[in-house]
Amino acid sequence: MGAGANRLRLIHTAGAGFDGIEPEALNSGAVCANIFHHEGWIAEYVATVLVVLRRDLMRQDAALRQGKWH
Repeated sequence: MGAGANRLRLIHTAGAGFDGIEPEALNSGAVCANIFHHEGWIAEYVATVLVVLRRDLMRQDAALRQGKWH
């Protein structure tokens, strides 16, 4: 494993299976998952989360549920 990857917790690999991944090189707590045919959904999720975080929508939602409109 390369330097700086000692805190690695998740590896996503494209395709089905884990070709090219050396399990013995992973940290004991690291998980390896493939994204076979899920690339589009993952990209949509990431884009949505970026908007939610950038616009602070979770805080706004909590305030709105308390009857506050910012």
